[in-house]
Amino acid sequence: PRAVREIGVAWLDGHPDTPPVAAFKRFLLSRRGNLLPD
Repeated sequence: PRAVREIGVAWLDGHPDTPPVAAFKRFLLSRRGNLLPD
């Protein structure tokens, strides 16, 4: 799971932030915040 997430983040970083991608990033960040409290 960690490797998949890192690949996803790298893929997102390499692509322009279209509205769906921006929404997906916000979703991932909210999930990460809930799953991995820092």
